[in-house]
Amino acid sequence: MACALPYDLHVQCTPSANNAMISLEFINSGEQGAVFQVRDIAHVTPPRYFTVGAQQALSDEWLTDAAGDYHLEIHGPNGFFRQFTGSSGSASSLASLGLVTRSNRAAQTLILQLVNHGTSALTLTFADGYKKLNLPAVSIAAKGTHALVVPASANSGWYDITMTSAADSTFALQVAGHLENGSASTTDPLMGGLVG
Repeated sequence: MACALPYDLHVQCTPSANNAMISLEFINSGEQGAVFQVRDIAHVTPPRYFTVGAQQALSDEWLTDAAGDYHLEIHGPNGFFRQFTGSSGSASSLASLGLVTRSNRAAQTLILQLVNHGTSALTLTFADGYKKLNLPAVSIAAKGTHALVVPASANSGWYDITMTSAADSTFALQVAGHLENGSASTTDPLMGGLVG
């Protein structure tokens, strides 16, 4: 068993118009402050830390490297994790994809709003780290959006979704963590080796 925790955390990702910069907004919709750590793997620079109070938000920006590559990992409390990887320099770049999330804590459902800021359609495929969800591939029109609903109640609130595309081998977007609903839960089944 795991005690209920006061967290409801989100990281919104928005690429710049020329894809040379990635903007992140750290949102704490919970009842207690939280610390986010961002590791810029592409630049191998020291991590940045963001302490966000309850019902508060902070934002910052990261440059891609000289080749247009980016690789950001965001770590937060209780298994919260986001990963944004890609290359704005590739011919089939998906670096124009933005992400906005929100949660329904009572239902333990995460809603991913995928925003295509680019000028051509994007096709994404999804993999569930817990191997319980079969999410179909989606195509998002240029300047279009798609809302992906990730139910996590059957997995005690835990989720781990990775998005990729056959058109861009450099691209990956991963969201993982736990959706609190005010009740006691379980520890991460992946950490406990309960998912093979």
